[in-house]
Amino acid sequence: MDAIGRVPLLSAADERMLGAGIELDRRLAAIQSELRVSHEPSAAALILAIYRRLEAALPLLSVIDEAAGDTPVAAAPPINRLQERAVRLAIDGPIDGVLSENGAARRGIAAVESEALFVDPSVFSRMLPAPTREAL
Repeated sequence: MDAIGRVPLLSAADERMLGAGIELDRRLAAIQSELRVSHEPSAAALILAIYRRLEAALPLLSVIDEAAGDTPVAAAPPINRLQERAVRLAIDGPIDGVLSENGAARRGIAAVESEALFVDPSVFSRMLPAPTREAL
């Protein structure tokens, strides 16, 4: 209690970074728990599980494209589009209510559930090691 007022509070950017780190840890622990049967999962098994979850989240890219009025290049694999600035802003920034509602309508789910789905591509794409992302 003595430190109150003498220690600076976190900035908004620091809070977002801390929250993102906590979410990464929480999701990774959940994946490890799902894979753990009788032994610790290998790194390859973890990467494959993360990739599968990321792939399942990719249909939301069309919602992002629609909102931005963009038409994606057909030859570009959807997973590679996660490195595009507009996509990163949509999935890493504050959740856009309109995007969330459009995603919910497309999938026939509640807007709150849709918001969680917009977090998936952000979290899972950051979980993959850089060489793996580059190889995709």
